[in-house]
Amino acid sequence: MDIEKIINDCKNNIAESQRKLFYHYYERMAKIVMRYCPDQEDAKEVLNDGFYSVFSNIKTFKGDSQFKTWMTTIFIRESLKKIKINKRIPSKIGESIDENVSNWKAENEDVIDKIEAKELMLLIDNLPELERTVFNLHFLDGYKHKEIAGLCGFSEGTSRWYLNMAKNRIKTNFNNNNYIANKENEITK
Repeated sequence: MDIEKIINDCKNNIAESQRKLFYHYYERMAKIVMRYCPDQEDAKEVLNDGFYSVFSNIKTFKGDSQFKTWMTTIFIRESLKKIKINKRIPSKIGESIDENVSNWKAENEDVIDKIEAKELMLLIDNLPELERTVFNLHFLDGYKHKEIAGLCGFSEGTSRWYLNMAKNRIKTNFNNNNYIANKENEITK
């Protein structure tokens, strides 16, 4: 598949190319959206909004980055927008959190390196929403705390705090030997 030709055709609103682009990237974008919006109805809405945004703004894609990266950014922003609409990301978080961040020390940070991918995904899926969002943005999508703060509407210190909370919760749950087995049993039922 010649992705550059499809992108150019999409810029000219050729429906067949839009369909090809949609089907080519749908599964990949759905996985990204589900990391942020595990509720299926929310995820469907974000996917629709994301593809609408892609096709509405595809003319602005200049090729400075990979198309997949450009598109992923759109879907992450749409996911965060949905979370904000549902009022699950507070617009302002108390300064006391920022003050405590400097004292927050994560122990055994290398635990994440020891977790199998399947186990890690189960652990991430069960994090509280804000912790999961910041963890995904930082570890899985490679955003810096400054970027996360801008996307989510809170300070860099708050981003660090949520990340440390997520890492500690993952370590605690990972160290609970029954946690993964219990979650896998729930999934297979």
